[in-house]
Amino acid sequence: MGVYFYKGVAFANTSQLSIYQDMFRKMTNNDITDSRLGPIIRDFSEIQSSYINSFASQIEGNLLPKIEFEKCKVNIIDSNFSEKDFIFSNEAKRNVFMSSDDKNSTLYLFNLKCQLSFSLKIIPLIIERNHALRFRIEMIVYYQSVKTIEFLIKNNKFPLNNTTKEIIDNVLIDFNSIFLNNNLRSNIYHYRFSEDNAQMEMINDFFISMVEFQTQQNFNDIFNIIENDMEKLIEVLDEITSLI
Repeated sequence: MGVYFYKGVAFANTSQLSIYQDMFRKMTNNDITDSRLGPIIRDFSEIQSSYINSFASQIEGNLLPKIEFEKCKVNIIDSNFSEKDFIFSNEAKRNVFMSSDDKNSTLYLFNLKCQLSFSLKIIPLIIERNHALRFRIEMIVYYQSVKTIEFLIKNNKFPLNNTTKEIIDNVLIDFNSIFLNNNLRSNIYHYRFSEDNAQMEMINDFFISMVEFQTQQNFNDIFNIIENDMEKLIEVLDEITSLI
């Protein structure tokens, strides 16, 4: 299992990549060193996003704008990236998640941690903080992470001690204060907004107004809570998913 790091922080691994790359590898006879693999995936992603934009524009009745170039930035230095291989499948030689009794569940949690780290550490280097796309990515990662952890706890698949339990309990309180008894989840996961948004007052741009209307809370306060909670979850998962 290959793990990719940014300034020493794991943000992706080949377990995640294999979900998306398996069909592409077949085009190169499973040769991951084939130089065609990168351009194939890039071109596919570009065409796919173009199709999605075309379909959505057709439904809306007008051409939807693409993200503005000046809203994107690449403030990334190659030397900050590193990678390391670990042995996961061969029990006799395994050198990852050695303190875990259930390596498969630990890998699942490690994937969550990578998602959280990517959202907080990498995305800000590419998309400006005040862009709705970045907010949406963070909210989706936050929602998915908390709901997954909640599910694992209910099924006794998440290791808890007193400290961890207190942190998770507080995160769940924050989470419910944002997502409970409203349509926020549906609005951020789907491209068509719920009809109740017609009642909202457009004080800021649409996305910010929508979040404030659905939650009845200040937008900046919400995102401070979300980002603080994501940092706490990373710390908890760091301890559980230690690579050695």
